[in-house]
Amino acid sequence: MFQLYEKKKLPLEVRKLIEADRCSVYLQVPCPVNPSGPVTFSCPSLLCENGSTLLLGLEDEHTALGRGLVNSLWFDREMTLWLRDTDITYKLSVKSLRCLITGPVFTRMLLRARLSDPSAEISCAWELLWQSCAPTQEPLPATLPLPVPAAPDLHLDNPRLRV
Repeated sequence: MFQLYEKKKLPLEVRKLIEADRCSVYLQVPCPVNPSGPVTFSCPSLLCENGSTLLLGLEDEHTALGRGLVNSLWFDREMTLWLRDTDITYKLSVKSLRCLITGPVFTRMLLRARLSDPSAEISCAWELLWQSCAPTQEPLPATLPLPVPAAPDLHLDNPRLRV
């Protein structure tokens, strides 16, 4: 059953950490095909919108990370988001709210990806809603790198299409 969640403001220190873009971001997602449980990925892009919603851009959605986000959305399963700075680590419980493939939020994430590389792409942007947040001393779980897509989806304005 679909449940509406309350959008609440992230603690100020966590918002500042995300906005400063100086932390490492890791997302632990449910992975139904992995018998050992959830899988953790290093995520290169995370934004905070309106102080409450977290935005995550994915270069390729057809990965274990993409499947984990879909699993969280469809089956209302929590994920764990780790924000690690040099001197502090925050552990957040998050849920998938929606997946976007167009619109202003998607465009914002695409433009952010293209700040460092004009030909960068994302295939989708995910809205995540946080449930709980606390500093932690727990060690980070072992992480997997995000796979590089063999043939990325290119948007029509991508410089790689201009020959």
